[in-house]
Amino acid sequence: MQFTFTDSEERTYPNIVVNGAVLVAEPGQTYDLDADPSDGRWTAAEATQSAPEAPVAPATPEADPTSTPTN
Repeated sequence: MQFTFTDSEERTYPNIVVNGAVLVAEPGQTYDLDADPSDGRWTAAEATQSAPEAPVAPATPEADPTSTPTN
């Protein structure tokens, strides 16, 4: 689960290991943790999904306003 550290100062959690190292939580950062540290300094991060991007069609001379018409 992902949790966001909400405290205003960096804090070290010696009992929590992330990627093989002791967790040093930085304000506003989100971490993937097994559980909420339960010390009142964390909130569950909301899963955000971005909308898929619309496909971009290649520019054609008729649609490209920067092209110079040929006669």
